[in-house]
Amino acid sequence: MSEQGQENGALKDSQRKNRRIRVAAAIVAVLALAACLMLPRQSVEQQLRAIEAARAIPDSENAAVIYDKLLAEVGELPLCADLFDKDTCSIIGSCPWSTSEYPRVAEWIGGHKQTIAMLLEAAKFERCRFPIGDLSAESEVERMNRNAAIRGWAGILLDLAAGNDLGEGRIDDAIAKYRCIVQLGRHVCQQPFTLERSDGRWMETVGLNRLIELIGLLEPDNSELDAIEQLPVEIGDHWRERAEEMLRVERLLYRGRCSAIARVKDFVAGYPLEKYFESERDESRNVLLYRRVFKITIALARYRNKRGHWPASLDEVRELAPPQSFIDPVNGESLVYETWRSSIFDSTFKLYSKGKNGIDEGGRYSAAIDPNSLEVIVEEDDDLFWPPRRLFEESNTEAQE
Repeated sequence: MSEQGQENGALKDSQRKNRRIRVAAAIVAVLALAACLMLPRQSVEQQLRAIEAARAIPDSENAAVIYDKLLAEVGELPLCADLFDKDTCSIIGSCPWSTSEYPRVAEWIGGHKQTIAMLLEAAKFERCRFPIGDLSAESEVERMNRNAAIRGWAGILLDLAAGNDLGEGRIDDAIAKYRCIVQLGRHVCQQPFTLERSDGRWMETVGLNRLIELIGLLEPDNSELDAIEQLPVEIGDHWRERAEEMLRVERLLYRGRCSAIARVKDFVAGYPLEKYFESERDESRNVLLYRRVFKITIALARYRNKRGHWPASLDEVRELAPPQSFIDPVNGESLVYETWRSSIFDSTFKLYSKGKNGIDEGGRYSAAIDPNSLEVIVEEDDDLFWPPRRLFEESNTEAQE
């Protein structure tokens, strides 16, 4: 046989060998996927029970015990009729308000004093563990109902009650309720579910934002700042390890509740939980940003209380807050700070993030909806923390006029 023929034969043998290897690898991959997708229901339940056992804490240290009692006795709160009025809701949901202005809302809050007291008691706990539940539809419904009730306690009852406290001059009571909202959010975030973590982050940002606004609006003294700063706030980034725990539980529940055929279809289309995993990263960075701004705002207020004026730059308060506080987790850069005045404030400051795009757009945010795709197109993405955007925009309008 010629030299050329030998080379061709060797090439064909090599190609056949490579094809056999690829076929074998494909078979192994298919069998592994099938084994994963066909994971017995009993095995899923056993793994969930093992995770449950590892997460367990004593009832004496578990805020969920109090929340469970509230769920049994109160559940989701029926709303006061006045809260369905758009104008009323927009005012008392964002500003201090007095009992004389909205007596029926104040009466509604007064009817839930015991609920508020129990929530304040639960906020004293650091840890919270609700049961993961089983694979039944009833367990999923129970979780959904619990989430709806807790969102109402934090985002409506506590928030409105704190606004009334501010309007009536009860500053310490307002601080306690805003801190309670933050802690309730942190408790919900300790559950290994995507929905709970999203809800918990929303509650935490609501509470932190209210405290940031309170500091800027009322300029509290050092004793009030001490009360605010008692709130345990993490400024380190621990997202990955906590997200992996959530993803493990969500995957097990998904395997246990969906048929093998449905899971194969989802696998081919792109496993949906991986997309949630990505959105988790963005939400985590956003709430981390609020925590760091919270620390900076306290440092700014302590500087003002000592010097009688706001600092000219953040460099003057770097010793009053942890170093990580000054790093924007959304873009890795510094936050934007400058002294600021308007017709509303003789002297205050402006503090904002440059957003994902890292471009300083003066604290502005604007977006438009694409008429074809209905996709929201963000044009300017600065995240303004102080002054409140409603006051900032009013001041800009006045300046233009």
